Amino acid sequence: MWTEEDKEIAELAAHALEKLQGKKSPDVLRELENIRGQVVNKRNDEHERAEAWLSICRLAERLEKVSDDPSIPGLWHRAIQATNAWHGSMN
Repeated sequence: MWTEEDKEIAELAAHALEKLQGKKSPDVLRELENIRGQVVNKRNDEHERAEAWLSICRLAERLEKVSDDPSIPGLWHRAIQATNAWHGSMN
């Protein structure tokens, strides 16, 4: 079951992703790495958390390789959507 810490991580990650969306700087990649480390799935029964983590990973990897890729806005959207879905699943 979800802990208060899980709920807090999900909420903070969702807000941080929304705040970072569209920004371009090395700080964004560092912050995404930070978020990814906090969201990492530690159990095999947390599907929503795993989806959020994978979405953040895909976004960070694409930003690192090709920062002006036209798929990036969609990856931002998916990372935020998946993180909000994870957070919403706790209610």
